[in-house]
Amino acid sequence: MTDLNLTEQQLKDGCKKCIVNVQNLLDSAKLLLSNKNSHQYPLGLYVYAIEEYGKAEILKSYLKEKNSKYSIPLWVFGRGKDANKAHMRKLSEAFKKLPAICRKLSPVKAF
Repeated sequence: MTDLNLTEQQLKDGCKKCIVNVQNLLDSAKLLLSNKNSHQYPLGLYVYAIEEYGKAEILKSYLKEKNSKYSIPLWVFGRGKDANKAHMRKLSEAFKKLPAICRKLSPVKAF
């Protein structure tokens, strides 16, 4: 199996789930930033949130055409033979849509 066949509703639900994941990841990152002993962890959650946003954008792009079924490559979900390239593809897609400020990481004072 190289693709997942999804209905339009499943694709829309997947996009919505990605956006909920983005918000939850960002909320968790903010929570960790509020604790001076956990400043090393929010960056990972932030990058994961950006990747989830990229996945939502990729899934949304399939909705431009009206089909009864949509064939989505497994790499979008981190599976299959091209899964190793999925992270960079999703991050790249996210950064095409997000403001430039999202690419800047400000230094966090750890001590």
